[in-house]
Amino acid sequence: MASSSTIESIASQWKVLIDPLVGDKAFSENVAAGRFHNPAAYHVHNVAQAVVNYVVEGEGEEAAFAELDDLARIIALRVTAPSTSFACFFELRKLIIEELGSAEYHRLAHEVNDRLKACILRVFDAYVESREKLSSIANDELKKRNEMLEKLAYGSNTGEGGAQS
Repeated sequence: MASSSTIESIASQWKVLIDPLVGDKAFSENVAAGRFHNPAAYHVHNVAQAVVNYVVEGEGEEAAFAELDDLARIIALRVTAPSTSFACFFELRKLIIEELGSAEYHRLAHEVNDRLKACILRVFDAYVESREKLSSIANDELKKRNEMLEKLAYGSNTGEGGAQS
C-alpha cells in the first residue's frame, strides 16, 4: 500500500501531463475557487486524485470512472489528436514506477496495470461518445443554417425541393 503522500505526489505530477496549464500558478487558485470558476482545472484536479488513488490502491473505482467521464468531455473539445490527448495515461505508469520504486511496483504490477487499462478503456469510450455527440450537434447546426439560408434565398414558401411553390 502506498502512502497518501506518494499518491498525492503522483497525482500532482500527473496533472501537468493531463493539462500543461496545470503548472501555472493560477491553476491552484482556480481549483480553490470551485468548479464554476475554471471547470477544466477543477476536473483535472479531481480526476488526477481519483484515478491515481484507484490505480495504485484499488479503491474508489466508481469515483474514478465518474471523473474520467468528465475528463473525456473536456478532451473531446480539444483540437488535438486522441493519441496526444491520452498520452498522459501511458505516462502515469512511469510516474507510479518512479514513486513506488521498481521493487514495490513489480509486486503490484498486475493489479496496477489492470486498473490502468480499465481507466484507459473507460476514458476512451467516454471520449468517443462525447465526440459523437459533438458531431451530431455540429451536424444539426449545419442543417439549421442551411434551412435558414434556403428560406432567405428562396423566400418562406419553399417546398421540399428547396424551390418556390
